[in-house]
Order: sequence, then structure tokens, then C-alpha cells
Amino acid sequence: YTADGYDAMDFIISGVIVTPSCIVDSSSPKQVNLEEVHVLDLEKKGSTAKETSFNIQLTCSGDTDVSMLLDGQEDANASGQGVLAINKGTQMASGVGIQLLFNNSPAELGKDFPVGHAAEGVFIIPMTARYFKTTANSVKPGNVVTAVVYIFTYR
Repeated sequence: YTADGYDAMDFIISGVIVTPSCIVDSSSPKQVNLEEVHVLDLEKKGSTAKETSFNIQLTCSGDTDVSMLLDGQEDANASGQGVLAINKGTQMASGVGIQLLFNNSPAELGKDFPVGHAAEGVFIIPMTARYFKTTANSVKPGNVVTAVVYIFTYR
């Protein structure tokens, strides 16, 4: 008891402050395979063919704005158009790259861009990959292989 007849007691107030974030779900593809394309389907510089849709799926812990950066080697002949350069080699094609699209627009490489607002739970980022003719020269047939790293930022 205190002097005025009331009980006095100490108590602790505690809490946790978290930053909402997301993790890439295991259902997101580690490899995207495009269908074969004929060289005649890529007639002129800037021609595209064989769109392949895929989703990057995140599982998020709370409301957050999500941005993505695509880090890959851009094809110098298609600068600013979201076109990845393909690997070089004797069995590799040439005169073509792989264009990445987000919401049907070229996804600029090397720059952070918003992909939406995620609530707690599953968040899907729709992407598309397609062949893109990068030069006026004829496309040399062969294998087409490239790579990209995606990096997410949460705000």
C-alpha cells in the first residue's frame, strides 16, 4: 500500500516493431524456357516473337510497396528496351536477345521500378519473356541463353 491507501505496482509494456517484407515463393521459376522460333519470325530489327508468361510469386508479412530491380547484361543494340544480351559461343544464336516485360511494357534493366502494393500473404508479379531481334543483320540460328537477377525493395 502507498501512503494514500492505493496499491502501487510496477509493470512492463513491451512490443515489437517490424518492417513488412516478402520472400520469394518456391513456386517462382528458376528457369523460363521459351518455345523455338524460326529466323523468319524475326524479320527486322525490333521484331519480337514467342511470348512466354511467367509469375514471380512472393509471400509477404504485411502491407508494403514492392519495387523490383532486374540486374542483367543489357544488349547494347537494344538499350533501354529491357533486352538481355544472350551468351556467346559456337552453339549460340546471334542477332537476338531476350526482352523482359512487366505489365506488357518493357522492364528497364538496372533501375528500380514499382511492381505494386503487397498485403499480407501471396503477391504475384506478372512477367513476360520474348525473343527480340537486336540488329538489322540476319539472325544466326543457335541456342539462346541469358540470365537475370531480380532484387526487391520494400517501402
